[in-house]
Amino acid sequence: MMGAHRVRITVVAAIALLLLAGACASRYRTNLYLLRGESRQKVDIEGTQYVMDAVLGSPYEENRLVRGDGNCVIIATGSRGERLETTVTDIVAWDRYVRFEIYLQLPRTLRAEVLPLRNNAFAYLLGYFDRPIEQKVYLGREGTLTIDSLSGRNLFLTIAGRFENSVADTLGFEGRFKIKTD
Repeated sequence: MMGAHRVRITVVAAIALLLLAGACASRYRTNLYLLRGESRQKVDIEGTQYVMDAVLGSPYEENRLVRGDGNCVIIATGSRGERLETTVTDIVAWDRYVRFEIYLQLPRTLRAEVLPLRNNAFAYLLGYFDRPIEQKVYLGREGTLTIDSLSGRNLFLTIAGRFENSVADTLGFEGRFKIKTD
């Protein structure tokens, strides 16, 4: 009788731990989406880089980060472009792999806070060698970058905003991601 009771308690405790682990994992589900008009497409996070003592430099230069009083994050993304009936200049209209590097500037001291994307972010379209660099650089125009939390060596961020290039072509990024700070 006492053995059956212990088994039941152990099973209930194990189920509770599994549910708790699932709830914690879903809180920091890392999904990132590329927004183009009405289209919302999941992108793969191919890599991340955390750069200490750096700030955003000119997005039109080869070295896009310079030494400074802050920290930066670079996120490499990729996704298969969808066939869409849109303009000739639409990068996602082609059935090819589309890659961006997203550059984000963070303050030197990291804490939970909300930062504007304007003047703190830009996205660089990789490839497309037939385009001038001005059409490959998308500056952060509106939206936010939220530092959700810093846990050990992991930084949890949320992005939601719109970017625009020199010919007023816009795109957006929305979602959560995790960066290792070492």
